[in-house]
Amino acid sequence: FSTGGKQAIAKVSEPKEYYVFINLTNGQSKTLSENVKQVKWSKNENKIYYTYYDEENNSYQINISDPDTQNWQNIVTLDNQNVDNIYISNNENYALVTTYTSQESQELIYKKYLLDINNKSLKELPNIEDFSYALWSPDDKWIALIDYDGLLSIANGDFSKFQKTGKKVENNNMAWNDT
Repeated sequence: FSTGGKQAIAKVSEPKEYYVFINLTNGQSKTLSENVKQVKWSKNENKIYYTYYDEENNSYQINISDPDTQNWQNIVTLDNQNVDNIYISNNENYALVTTYTSQESQELIYKKYLLDINNKSLKELPNIEDFSYALWSPDDKWIALIDYDGLLSIANGDFSKFQKTGKKVENNNMAWNDT
């Protein structure tokens, strides 16, 4: 749901996974393409960010559009990589993107990127370990990362500084103080 409560995007899982956009003001709905994944609301809730799987080119696109996917713009295309998650900064200038590829051995190889949304460019973050959750600070100067063991790390917004805290966070339960 949008925080204003006037729009919703629902993920339907049966028989296939897809999303439905619902305008709660007028009751109209639209089924989005089955290739739409990872839907995130923009800060002002008039747009959505999402990944789109381009079957023809075997690539994922990160796009922004109206909530019904009209008026879409491609931000970046990732060839031969599946997008695992997107964490959009509060000012919507950046996003932390995680991807994975499958090797012949069935081993998954994860990569992390800092996406500059305005310049439509990706910077790979090879020294950042795998994580299960990320949260931008209110001013977007920092980002907290929780690894798969629940351990917290902190990075500055451009990832030039990275520090493991050694602190365990339960169930991704954390919040920033904006003062």
